[in-house]
Amino acid sequence: MKEFKKFPTHIVLHTAAFRGEANAELITQWHLENGWDDIGYHYVITGSMFDKKSKIESGRPLHYHGAHARFFNHKSIGVCVTGHGDHMEWTQAQIDNLSKLVSDLMDAYQIPLKKVIGHRDTPWEKLKRNKTCPGNLIDMNEIRKFILQYRQGKAINEEVKN
Repeated sequence: MKEFKKFPTHIVLHTAAFRGEANAELITQWHLENGWDDIGYHYVITGSMFDKKSKIESGRPLHYHGAHARFFNHKSIGVCVTGHGDHMEWTQAQIDNLSKLVSDLMDAYQIPLKKVIGHRDTPWEKLKRNKTCPGNLIDMNEIRKFILQYRQGKAINEEVKN
């Protein structure tokens, strides 16, 4: 695995493309079976329409390049949301956890909201046009709105504390 030489500039969102329950451990197993050296994503957001609970799980160590977006791993953090974005929307619990995680990563690495993108929006995939990830049912503009709302609420809560 290669270490990041510079801070990542993007956050790339994915779906597990699996209709059953999944987590970081199971996804790691799939990726190892494919011959990879570890899970490709830095984080996994669990939960699905079958499991209304959700949690944030760590994947590949954050100081290493991911293996989640061809020709873009050297500059991005990979976040996978379990479920299958072509067949089911993300649950509100997943979106809430995703918003918190992405907001924290944006703050830590000074990543602007416009650089929170879906896998299908990476330059290679836009050129090839063969990926729907994070899924046809996932509207990235709506996801960015949820993240923005979370960030605005967080800022208001911090002002109230002070």
